[in-house]
Amino acid sequence: MSNDGYWFGVVPVLAESAAHYAIDANQIARAGAIGQILHMMGPTSAPLWVLLGLVKAELGDFQKHALRWGVPVSLAYIAFAVLTGAVTVT
Repeated sequence: MSNDGYWFGVVPVLAESAAHYAIDANQIARAGAIGQILHMMGPTSAPLWVLLGLVKAELGDFQKHALRWGVPVSLAYIAFAVLTGAVTVT
């Protein structure tokens, strides 16, 4: 899925659904931004396939290396967002 499709198609629907549970749309947007770190490592990202073709690498090898950094960075982003109050956990 493209970033435009995600931000202009999926996030508004999620924000509207979350509003029924008293979750602010800004928190949904912030959570979506945190999730973008790992989004570009997936097999549905066209630029990733171009990059892998140029450097002659396999997707599995790339993901093994990239997830070693992507998951801890995502967890650090989540912890920072919770500590600063950007995203609340109830």
